[in-house]
Amino acid sequence: MRRQTILPFEIEQTDAPLMARGGLILPYEMAQALGLAGVIDRELPSPGSGRGYKPSPFSEGSCL
Repeated sequence: MRRQTILPFEIEQTDAPLMARGGLILPYEMAQALGLAGVIDRELPSPGSGRGYKPSPFSEGSCL
């Protein structure tokens, strides 16, 4: 039986080249677990227009 882990991926050794941002998954997963996006949206001001982004996508880098 396979042991369940917290993160939805497995880490294994490889000789393949790694991505420059490969290590960012751990801080991203920690922010998700802590509910940081909700805190950021609650504490920072909303966009001035009705068509802007919430503040949390900028902290996650998902709007780039």
